[in-house]
Amino acid sequence: MLLVLGSGCVAAAVYTTNGGSTDETLPFCTNNGHKDGEWVAYQTPIKKSFVCCGGGYNSIYSADHDQFKLNKSWDFAAVPGYCHPVNTIPSFLERGFVQYGAQCGDDCCTCDREDGTRFTPNRREKYYWKPRACRLLDWSAPLFCELLAGRKILLIGDSSMQQTASTLMSMVQAGNGTCAPRIVFGRSDHVIFGFKGHHNYANLVDAEHPNITVVTAGPHIDDKGDIDAILNGVFKHLHFRRSKNLSVPSVIWKTQNPGHLECHRHTVPVKEYKLNSSVLDRYRWSEFLRFDNYTDVQAPLKGFKVLHMSPLFLRPDAHVKGHKADCLHYCQPGPLNLFSNVLLQMLYNKEV
Repeated sequence: MLLVLGSGCVAAAVYTTNGGSTDETLPFCTNNGHKDGEWVAYQTPIKKSFVCCGGGYNSIYSADHDQFKLNKSWDFAAVPGYCHPVNTIPSFLERGFVQYGAQCGDDCCTCDREDGTRFTPNRREKYYWKPRACRLLDWSAPLFCELLAGRKILLIGDSSMQQTASTLMSMVQAGNGTCAPRIVFGRSDHVIFGFKGHHNYANLVDAEHPNITVVTAGPHIDDKGDIDAILNGVFKHLHFRRSKNLSVPSVIWKTQNPGHLECHRHTVPVKEYKLNSSVLDRYRWSEFLRFDNYTDVQAPLKGFKVLHMSPLFLRPDAHVKGHKADCLHYCQPGPLNLFSNVLLQMLYNKEV
């Protein structure tokens, strides 16, 4: 990863790949060894990762899925065997199902709706991440559940974490895993502070008693001081639970799911990531790399693991776009699937 300062008030952030290999003689990736690599197109046909489930409001569906192309509400529809027939995310707490995929918000299915690929792989799924010096396990929901071994995972963060959590839940369910109900998402844009009815880390952990927590700050933080406040707040709550002889979960800090300026210009992954416009970067997405580099150092000092999603910097082609021109949230399914693979690898390595 390379961070280069540009002229003006905004940095020119550059993330570059160095090729890759899936040579089975390579060791499995450990400690974020997957960070360096490239997105490579599959050379053989693949299956759909999971069927996208939107906001989940009650809606009429047809047994003939072609009818969904004519139904504006199709991405919220209850599809037998795939999506829950009612809205399951009316509040800020969501957990997976054995029989249904997870709902991922109103815009997440836009890509499949626009491309007519709800039941077939979309173009954003047709690439896999190939690390340069190591390899990742192929996704296996039964293996994931076996390695989870009865533990509960609580993912805490904003809408970008909700997308990540629902992807994991759906991949487990679609892959015939049975542990999706032990995967829980708690909405908290600022993690340690309650805001607009959101939970915070402390009351979510106290309510759910997870064995593993996955935390991210998302795009709602302003500076490194916010990161310090979150890391310290999480650490203090764990210390409090330890002092009360309560269970203390392991903590994984997930790096941010990056946004891309003018994502509509891209239809394939890129080899290099650049974000150097002080005019267009009104959400300060150029800071994401700085924050990730900072937590790389600071999170382990608290005893927390880091799970890198930096390969997403090379996927400007995979955003929701659509009528909202959303260049922050991602199409589902798509490259967010990588989170599940890396978490599986961490469980296999006994890193968590």
